[in-house]
Amino acid sequence: EPVRRGADHWLTLFHSLCYAFVTATISTALALVLLGAGRPVGARRVLDAAMLASMAVPGVVLGAAYVIAFNGWLPLYGTPILLMLGLVTTHVPLLARFLQGPVALVPASLAEAGAVHGLRGRDRTELIHAPLLMRPLLWGWSIAFGGVFFELPMSSLLHPTGRAPVGVTLLLLDETRRFTAEAQLALAGIAICLIVVGLVVGVLPRWLERPAGDDAAVPA
Repeated sequence: EPVRRGADHWLTLFHSLCYAFVTATISTALALVLLGAGRPVGARRVLDAAMLASMAVPGVVLGAAYVIAFNGWLPLYGTPILLMLGLVTTHVPLLARFLQGPVALVPASLAEAGAVHGLRGRDRTELIHAPLLMRPLLWGWSIAFGGVFFELPMSSLLHPTGRAPVGVTLLLLDETRRFTAEAQLALAGIAICLIVVGLVVGVLPRWLERPAGDDAAVPA
């Protein structure tokens, strides 16, 4: 996919921003679901081994497998869906390993005590689990966001035509010896990542932890 002489390569910042945001959100949610309590010890061990095995597979190999699998019976090749599906697959194991410790440290007795005192499932999540897991979840989301934003191996195989992410465009600019444009795009991408991560891990927790209004009531 050629990079034209105009300013089209700046659109890749928006493309990568969308890919990274959606992928990081879905990957974090799936990782949290996979780490949910109540599974037998054997199932947790099998799940842990499967996540470790998937982390050992290179992105290029997974990308090629997706091209073969989704270019026939389910024609998703060349669509953003397939790219984000592949990125989610590679980042869920990483986030699950990252969140395994924080999730294990949440005492199950807290949720049980809340249930005894009449807290519904949604209230237990909001008042017990969310405050304890919010910062690890936001850091995990930020890790996935930064990794997807500049991801190259899988993106080079699965990105839609005309909607290449930043990593692919940087490589094309380098191959065409447009080093000034490459440096500007890279610096802009780094700045965007720093701003987004700063807002997510610095501003968002303070906003979520702000004192409730006087009319807020805690269930008895």
